[in-house]
Amino acid sequence: MAFTQRRMIRDAHGREREVVWDVDMSVLAATQKWARDSARLERELRAMTEMYPAWVLTNAAGAQLAEREQRADVAVPTGGAWRWASDGSLLAQTNADTVLMWDGLLPAPLGGLERTRKKLSGTYPVEDIRGQAWTAVPARVQYRSNFPRAEPDVSYSETWLRALQVSSSASQHLYAGGRLCLFYPGQWKIRYTVAEVISQRVINHVYSILKIANGMSPVHAFIGRIHAEKWQPER
Repeated sequence: MAFTQRRMIRDAHGREREVVWDVDMSVLAATQKWARDSARLERELRAMTEMYPAWVLTNAAGAQLAEREQRADVAVPTGGAWRWASDGSLLAQTNADTVLMWDGLLPAPLGGLERTRKKLSGTYPVEDIRGQAWTAVPARVQYRSNFPRAEPDVSYSETWLRALQVSSSASQHLYAGGRLCLFYPGQWKIRYTVAEVISQRVINHVYSILKIANGMSPVHAFIGRIHAEKWQPER
């Protein structure tokens, strides 16, 4: 099955435009060991394409997303190599720390969260959709080197957290660097996909953080949190 992705980028001349590319699965397999399992890789790609089509699979060195100086560009696996989406030029050779990472935005309503809305306004877009305030939460999901034996790492933008005046702490289920605490020991199962993690755990976490930014205590914001309960994806 072929997978096509797209994203808005800004090229070297400052022009914003949409780019489209076909995902080269051989590039993914050469980047990270788990992706050599073609059935698993296809399952991951299909799930994200169906549930989060605007998210892009790119690469990162450690936790640092591949970036291009002075451009809103993205590294994409296409045409037999990692290339910059804006012009198809090759990236510098990847190193042993390179892993696969999903980069995207999660829409979130801000109804009843006026303090949160004010904190985001001017720094992150807040749009009125049919009389309801909405924002988009910047997040990334990184496959660990031993995936799927271990869960992926999910992180918020630290700039986004600073705008909300939310810091890393155990009570807020946030590690350093904006990484989310989503699973207790023994909860992760090999069969889970990244799309299921986002839907079943990350979205719940997002709303809790938005409530905390609005002044609610973490104890109440995380009441009924799904990551404190047994969970398996819906069939």
